[in-house]
Amino acid sequence: MKTIKRKLCAFIFVAGIFGCTKEGALNNSIPFANISDLQGSGGGTFNCDQFTYPDTIFYPKQSGSDYIVMPLHVLAGRYGSFPDVMKIDRNSGAINISKSETGLKYVVWFIPNGTKDTCKKFVTISGINYQDSIFSMNTSSSSVPIYNANTQQPITCNGTCQFGKNLISQGISINTSNGIIDLKQSILNGALGKNPKNGTFKDFLMQYKIGDQSNDALNKIQFRLFFYKTKAQIPDSIMNILNAKKSQVLLEDDTDPEDDDVTIPTVLVASATSKHGAGEVKCRPPYIIVTQK
Repeated sequence: MKTIKRKLCAFIFVAGIFGCTKEGALNNSIPFANISDLQGSGGGTFNCDQFTYPDTIFYPKQSGSDYIVMPLHVLAGRYGSFPDVMKIDRNSGAINISKSETGLKYVVWFIPNGTKDTCKKFVTISGINYQDSIFSMNTSSSSVPIYNANTQQPITCNGTCQFGKNLISQGISINTSNGIIDLKQSILNGALGKNPKNGTFKDFLMQYKIGDQSNDALNKIQFRLFFYKTKAQIPDSIMNILNAKKSQVLLEDDTDPEDDDVTIPTVLVASATSKHGAGEVKCRPPYIIVTQK
């Protein structure tokens, strides 16, 4: 296993505006969407070794039906995940790989009936992600995909990889062999229109295939591209959302604690709305903000 690299934070919405603060001293604290998710009942104990899946990483499959992964053992209790863009059955722990967001690392948790124990496992659904970031057209303006939530792992192309051909006609300048997006050229190509105004944004759905264990199964990721004249003109509301989204992305490096070493603070995250989306802030789509200078 590998450690969670990014320092996660717990955040609470207040009147539509929220701050992102560190929860305790640990880098591997996992915030959850509802405090009741963490509360078991009863006083029994449970051997968390019983809570396990067939693997720690799962690859999308090209199939006419949904790809479902079940826990190895049938266990009675409640299941959930962080971030919450994984489609998991709360009663059985069944993970729908086909309908979950790919390219992310998750903490899957289980509270057995009759106990207050919380068991945790890391599960990665293979694919790519783009970091929520701000880029200047005056400096580096290339957004590099992260493969399998690991910044140190190169994309596996045993044969061919194909990224974003469907976006070229929309003005996105992308290297179709490695998925690197040239953001400056994309703006110049008119991806956000000719002479975009401050705050212009658009969602793009990128299709891709990777020659790894997914066997070139069609995969996809949506990202939101913004444009501002200067970084100072980015509204605080967007900066807050950007920071909150970053806190939900788990990344790996080469050292790792066991799953059970991951602590889960009891953090309540209330709903809020913003000009750029309704409801709780989620890690997808990634926000890619480009400034002219």
